[in-house]
Amino acid sequence: MYKSNVFEIDLNYFMVNKLFRTQNMTKLKTLIFFLTVALFSCNKEKTTFPTDKNKTKNSVLKTIIPINISKSTSNLNATNVIVVDDYTVTNEMLTDKTRDNSSYKRKSGEIFSLDKVWFTNDTLKQTLIFELYTDYHRLYIYHLINNDIPSDLIKQIELSVSKSKIDNIFETATLKQKQTYFSGFINSAIKINQNYFTSKKGFRLGDKKEKAISIYGIPDKCSTIENIEKCEWKYEGDYVESEETHPKEKTNKPFAKNSFGYSVIMYFRSNNLIAMIISNDIP
Repeated sequence: MYKSNVFEIDLNYFMVNKLFRTQNMTKLKTLIFFLTVALFSCNKEKTTFPTDKNKTKNSVLKTIIPINISKSTSNLNATNVIVVDDYTVTNEMLTDKTRDNSSYKRKSGEIFSLDKVWFTNDTLKQTLIFELYTDYHRLYIYHLINNDIPSDLIKQIELSVSKSKIDNIFETATLKQKQTYFSGFINSAIKINQNYFTSKKGFRLGDKKEKAISIYGIPDKCSTIENIEKCEWKYEGDYVESEETHPKEKTNKPFAKNSFGYSVIMYFRSNNLIAMIISNDIP
């Protein structure tokens, strides 16, 4: 009787132990299977190449990085910019040597010219006018033929009349006042060599409209005033504070290099250039 009981206990123990090992092995195999699947998934994720969605996200991040103006940084490739036109007149020539003031004040009849330097050439009978800002920055350059000046160009030149007896308070002169006394500024202008009357892009008064189109492309706007064709080209500058505070316009046109905005206005009579205005904007 005693031996029979012992045999039953041993048998029961053997069956329980076997069952326990069988269950553990099943659990272990299941665990190993899931670990293998997880490890394979991790490795697969690491070797996945970037998708277009990821690339788009990275591109968006790059577009909102601010541009540091103080370092004169351009966010454009050199192939997508246009250089602002200018003349070879030097800053030394622009220095006011005859008057002890910083406003370049000149008077003709009842009107005043402020912050401008006037040059002329008697052989060409042409005049250059430089409107200056800080550090000789050439905000506007006007180039004209002395005896064929478009009234629209005269209208755009800022000239003033005095509102006080000591000539220190001014208001804008009317077009009639400008036209009446404009020749006085030309007569008192500084005489310089005719070589200075060709722009750095090679423009001379008398050039054909086709030359302008070959350099600037099709004008943004053209209109006819008093039998004179006025054509305009405008370019956004490549200096911006950031894409958020000053977003760039979407355009295929080049951007003006080292500028906050560049525009050119040309006046043609019978397809010949008779006057030009160059504008190089400031912030």
